[in-house]
Amino acid sequence: MNWSGHGGAVNDLQTHPGNGDLFSSASEDRSLRLWSLSRGGCIAIFGGRGDGHSGDVLALDWEPHALGDDWEPRLASCGMDGRCKIWTMSETSGIGNPCFFACDYLRCPNEGPSLESWPIWSSTAELRLHTAFVDSIRWLKSKEQSGGNDEDERRAVFISKSTDSELVVWEAFPECYHLGRTIGRHQRVWQRLAYTGGSIWFVRLALDQAHERMAVSNDAGQVLLWRRRSDGLFEEDHGIAAEANLVPIRSLCFVSFKGAPLLLGGGQDGVLYLWDIANKS
Repeated sequence: MNWSGHGGAVNDLQTHPGNGDLFSSASEDRSLRLWSLSRGGCIAIFGGRGDGHSGDVLALDWEPHALGDDWEPRLASCGMDGRCKIWTMSETSGIGNPCFFACDYLRCPNEGPSLESWPIWSSTAELRLHTAFVDSIRWLKSKEQSGGNDEDERRAVFISKSTDSELVVWEAFPECYHLGRTIGRHQRVWQRLAYTGGSIWFVRLALDQAHERMAVSNDAGQVLLWRRRSDGLFEEDHGIAAEANLVPIRSLCFVSFKGAPLLLGGGQDGVLYLWDIANKS
C-alpha cells in the first residue's frame, strides 16, 4: 500500500498517542499531515499561507499526557525556518477553518482532508528560540504538574535542539497567541544548554520514557548525556566517548535490559551501537 500526498521527502513519523488508527508526518514540503489507516489516506493538513512553516518541517511530537476521552493531544513541530509551532485538531480552537476532531473523522467520509493553516502557537522572529535549523522537538512532562489539575497537566513545556549547538528548555503560552499575533508574553525560556560540535542537522535528541535523562550526539560522534533535576531543569551527566565510531550518531533511544539502563544509537556509518549508561561504556 502506498499513500501519496506530500510534495517532498518525509522527515518524521509518529503515531497518535491515544488512537492507533492515526499517525502524523512531517515533510520537506513545509507541511504536516494526519493520516488514517482505516480511511486509507490523509485526513488533515497542517500548513499553508497563514502561519505555517516557511521551510522544511524536520520533526514533530505529540503531547504525551493528554490522553483523556474529553480532549485531543496537541502536536508540536519544528523546521528549517528556525520556528517551533503547536497545532490542534479541536473544533473549539477558534482559529478559523479548524480541523475536525480526529476521533470523529468518520462523520464525513466523503470529504477530503481538512486544512489548518494557523497553529495555535508559534515562536516569532523577534523572540526566536534558536538561530538555525531546529531538527528535534520533544514535549516534556512538567515537573511542576500538581496532579489532577487540568490546567497544570496541559502545560506546554518542551526541549528543542538546533544546529546552533544548543538545546533549549522552554514553555509556550498558546493563550497569548492568536492568528500570528502575540498578546503579552507568549513564551518563556527555562534553560539553554550549549555544547560543542552540534552543527550537523538531522541528529536527533533522545529522552527516556520518564523524561529524566536526555542524550544527543555531536559532530565528532561523542554522545552527551544530561540528567533532569527536581526543579525540571537539566544538568550535565557523564558523556560516552566516541572510541571507534568517529561519526555522528544520527538517532538515539533509551532502552532497558534486565533492569540496566542502556542507550541504543544508529551511526552515520550504518552501525548500531549499544552503551551501558551506568558503567559509561
